[in-house]
Amino acid sequence: MSKLPKKHQFLDLSDYGRSLGHFIATKLQNTSLTPIHVTNMFIITGFIAIWLLLNGYLITSAFLLILKSILDAADGDLARLKKKPSYVGRYYDSISDLILNFCILLTLWYITDISIIYMIISFFAIQLQGTLYNYYYVILRNSVKGDSTSRIFENITPKALNGESQLAVNIFYKIYYLLYVPFDKTIYYMDQNAVKSKPFPKWFMTLVSLYGLGFQLFIMALMLVLKLQAFVIPFFIGYSVLIVVFILAQLALHSPWGRMMRAIRDNEVAAEAMGKNVTGRHLQIFILGSAVCGIAGAMMTTLDSQLTPGTYQPLRYTFLIWVMVIVGGSGNNLGAVLGGFIIWFLWVQVEPIGQFLMIILTSGLADDSTLKTHLMDSVAHMRLLTMGLLLLLQKRISPRGHVPEK
Repeated sequence: MSKLPKKHQFLDLSDYGRSLGHFIATKLQNTSLTPIHVTNMFIITGFIAIWLLLNGYLITSAFLLILKSILDAADGDLARLKKKPSYVGRYYDSISDLILNFCILLTLWYITDISIIYMIISFFAIQLQGTLYNYYYVILRNSVKGDSTSRIFENITPKALNGESQLAVNIFYKIYYLLYVPFDKTIYYMDQNAVKSKPFPKWFMTLVSLYGLGFQLFIMALMLVLKLQAFVIPFFIGYSVLIVVFILAQLALHSPWGRMMRAIRDNEVAAEAMGKNVTGRHLQIFILGSAVCGIAGAMMTTLDSQLTPGTYQPLRYTFLIWVMVIVGGSGNNLGAVLGGFIIWFLWVQVEPIGQFLMIILTSGLADDSTLKTHLMDSVAHMRLLTMGLLLLLQKRISPRGHVPEK
């Protein structure tokens, strides 16, 4: 059961458990079980998943994390089916999610060699991601008259609904306020104008749903199945840094400063005639760009442990960046992110895929065949061939990129 009117429903990648959750809720609708009971079920499921993770049962633990996400959707649906919305239930659900997230990350820290500092940072990162998703989702729900149990700003203790105690609401609200409001305020200060905007487009909400709790659990489960438990914590730190950088870049793009920069880019003479300090702004951009390059260089040196002229590869660190921008769409932050993901994925995967295909194609040839040796040696050039073909297709089909500047 969606919380939005049909007209504004979007592909919510974080809500993949909604259908099964609704099925469970319909089966429980005429029973004595309440939404709080279902919340207790997903708490128990989460702690069983943690116990299994501690004992090395990664795949079973991953399955229970997905089940936890499904039950998390079922409790809200059950409340709507029984027409018994509850502030206690909503706060209890959110508090439980936070505690389970912390315990899961604490367990991952315990079974890996990751520093506890990184674990704490990843916990805050995950909470920031979930808050970002909830912020835009609640704004959308309130703006289109969807389910209004959740509020954009939890700054006033709500009045207890039918069937719940005001004392219980007060207690759970105070705990919720203590745990969640710092994250809410952080996201709000990053994008204060979102509250006043028109209903967000569906594609935007689909992208934001990548940071929802359900999708976070899906990523964790997938990494556990692939036995990549040591990379879960670093992944979510990087995933969160992308949020902060992207939001700050969007705020800069749509600010008066950003509009001035675009005006200078499009017509320097007209901008200077309007009183803009074009030379000063060029210098400012040069300094900012140099600072970003310096940060990138420091990160690369940290990754490779060294940076010498002989190890620098212009093809990888210059040409590839240009391809990312061209494919994604120049002048558009979302296009830059999209292009980065697409090109880096292809750059990493094309060679092993090409090697696999060549092994199949040459399986009928003798091992000492000159043709087989030549084809296997050419696998290393598959990356360059793919980048070239991709650029040709991109400029032929969509010259301004996948997400062109508006």
